[in-house]
Amino acid sequence: MNKQALSLVFLIISVIAYGQVAHEPKWDNVTIYEYGDSLTTCECNFENLFRNWPKWVTNFQETELTSYEYVETLKDSIRIEYYAVLLNNWNILGRRISASHGEKGNADTTIYTRELYFYGEPMENIPEVIKKDPSKEALYLLEWESNFEKMRESLRKTVHIGDKVYLIKLKIEGKEYDHYVICRPGENKIVFDNLFLGIDEIRDRIERFN
Repeated sequence: MNKQALSLVFLIISVIAYGQVAHEPKWDNVTIYEYGDSLTTCECNFENLFRNWPKWVTNFQETELTSYEYVETLKDSIRIEYYAVLLNNWNILGRRISASHGEKGNADTTIYTRELYFYGEPMENIPEVIKKDPSKEALYLLEWESNFEKMRESLRKTVHIGDKVYLIKLKIEGKEYDHYVICRPGENKIVFDNLFLGIDEIRDRIERFN
């Protein structure tokens, strides 16, 4: 696939690894799931997400988060395989994110600016650049079939029996979508989410706008 086509492909981030790093906490990156209430339960992730969404995302009105609910606890490898396929295919939502930050001022006053734009769209929607050159469509489809399989394998390696599945309901341009997220109880961390996980920010910078 040429570079122009790749630049329009929605970015899918399937898994973020959590590590313990010794830094000054105020300068650490914090995810949109983790900023706010301490993660004493899996549900705290979703409370933080819904609370942070209109504060972090400049065009938040374009993607409305309507509700979340617990679905099930993964009991065996058969259910893990079910979600490996369900969460990584042409029926999922893709995303594109752009962000900018700035600051200006003098010795007395500093004005900070922060903008983050989130665009969600069904993966089945063919990018305009492909529509303009149909000869690239077969390669585009083949590339994403390969990506989906890599993402399924990542989920198989990351998700464990005992992890909890949650459903987030959202609306984009008035159309309703279901989006599934997997959380690990005990740690109370989101271990798989290919839509919202990966939206993060330096804690100190976020606190300037809250």
